[in-house]
Amino acid sequence: MPDWRIQKPSSLRHALRGRGLVEWQIPVLIDSGAIQLFRGTTQIQLTKGPLTHVDQFDVVRLLDPLPKTATTALQTAADTTCRDYAVVPGVGRTKYDDELAKLLDTRPETIRIKDTLFFDLVRFVKDLGTSVEATNPIRHLLPSSHANSEGHMRLKVGKIVDRSINYEDLLDLIKSKDVVINDKMLQPRPTDPKTKAAIVARFIIRGCRIGHQDKFVRKLKEALGNKTPVAAPLHFHLATPIKKPPGHIEYLGYAFELSSPTPLKDQAAVIAAMIGKAFPRVDGKAIPAKLWNKDFIPSNPHKITDQKLQEGEQVLKSVAKSPIDGNRTVLPRTYRYKIRKFLGSDNRVEVPGQSTKDEDRKKAARAQMQKAGYFHEKSDFPIWERFGLKTLDEFMNAWEWRFEPKTKSKFVTYNGYRHEYRVIEPIVELEKGKAVKPGELILNFYPSKPSKRVKALYALSPDDPRLYRLV
Repeated sequence: MPDWRIQKPSSLRHALRGRGLVEWQIPVLIDSGAIQLFRGTTQIQLTKGPLTHVDQFDVVRLLDPLPKTATTALQTAADTTCRDYAVVPGVGRTKYDDELAKLLDTRPETIRIKDTLFFDLVRFVKDLGTSVEATNPIRHLLPSSHANSEGHMRLKVGKIVDRSINYEDLLDLIKSKDVVINDKMLQPRPTDPKTKAAIVARFIIRGCRIGHQDKFVRKLKEALGNKTPVAAPLHFHLATPIKKPPGHIEYLGYAFELSSPTPLKDQAAVIAAMIGKAFPRVDGKAIPAKLWNKDFIPSNPHKITDQKLQEGEQVLKSVAKSPIDGNRTVLPRTYRYKIRKFLGSDNRVEVPGQSTKDEDRKKAARAQMQKAGYFHEKSDFPIWERFGLKTLDEFMNAWEWRFEPKTKSKFVTYNGYRHEYRVIEPIVELEKGKAVKPGELILNFYPSKPSKRVKALYALSPDDPRLYRLV
C-alpha cells in the first residue's frame, strides 16, 4: 500500500481499516514500526498506537516490503493467538440457532461475530478482517446454517435474504465472484505446533446433512474461490446445554428417513419399511432389524402437531454412554412425519380432451413442469438427483399427483404429495481406535468453567469421512 493522505479526521485504526488492513494486524504493524504517520514534514510518534488521532491531509505510510521485525511479529501472533470465527445468521429466530450461538460462545479459541452486517456471507468471507471483532488471526471460518440433504442452505447472501440458497444460486455466485474468500485476510497462516506445517484454513459448516450432496458442496467450494477446503456434515447437526459438568455439547444424528406417495398403514408398517431400507450406521453395517421397535416409532406415526405445515414431531428417548464422564446419558430421539407438497402452490394446466384419467392429467402436468424448468433437466444436478433418485420417471412416481376437479374440465389444478417419515438418532461410536470408545456418543463438549479436571472434548472431526464430506 503506497503512501496515502487522510481525507477526514479519525483514529489511525479506523483509517487503516478503511484502507483494507486487517483489524488484528494494525497494532502489530504499529508496534513493529511498519506504519508511519506524517503531518507535513514531521513524523508523528504513535504513542497511542491504533488510537492515535489522524487529521485531514496527514500522510500514512505502510513500509513495503515489511521489515523482518513486522513479518516475525505477525507470524508469532498467528501461531499463538489465532482463533476460529463463527457466524450464526439465524440467532434470535429459532431455538437451534440460539443454542448454537451459546455453544459457539463457549467453544474455546472461537470468536462468534455479533455484528449483523457480517451475517451476510458476502461480508463474512470478504470483509471479516476489517471487522472490529476480528481481534485475532483467523484460523478457520465456521458458518452456521439450517440446511437439508436436497442441497439447500439457509444463508443470507447479498440480495438472497428470505429463502435458502440452492444449486442455481451457487452457479450465479461463481459467475459474480461475490463470495470468493478474501485470502489476504487469512494471512499469515498459523503453524501447527506438532507438525510445524502451516494450518490450511477451512470453511467448516454447521448445517444438517448438506454434506449428502457432493455436487452442491463442490460448487459451494468453487463459489468460495476453490482454494479453501469445505467441510459439510453428512448427518443432522444438534446442540444442547448440559448440567453435569456444566457446558454445551454438539453432536450428530442419523437421519433414518423414507417417503411414500401414500401413507403407510400404521406403526407396524412404518417399522417394516424402515427395516427394509437397511440404513447403514457409521461402521458401514446396516442397523440391526431387531432395533426397529416401538421405542423408535410411536404408536401414532401420523400424528400432526403443526396443522399449518402439515407435519408432526414426537420426542422419544435415546440412551448412550457419555464420553465426558462415562455416565448414562439421555438425549432426544426425534420422530418426524410430514405430508409434503412438491409445489409451493397448486399449478393449473389444460388437459387434452378434458380427460379425467389421472395418467392423462399427470402427463399434461409433467409436460408443463418440464417446459417451465421445474426439473432442471439440463443441469448436471437435476431435481431427481437432489431427492436421491435416478430418473425423472422415478421422481414422478415418488409422488401422488392430485387433481381438481375430478370431473371433466378444460383446466385442472394439480400438486404432488408424499408422506415423509424420519427418525433422528444420536450417533454412537461403534468402532475401536477412534476419538471416543465404542458405545459412547460422538460429540464435542465445551465446558462453561474449564479446569484441570473438566476440559473440552473434540470427537467431531471434519477429517472423519463417516461424519463429514470434506472437499
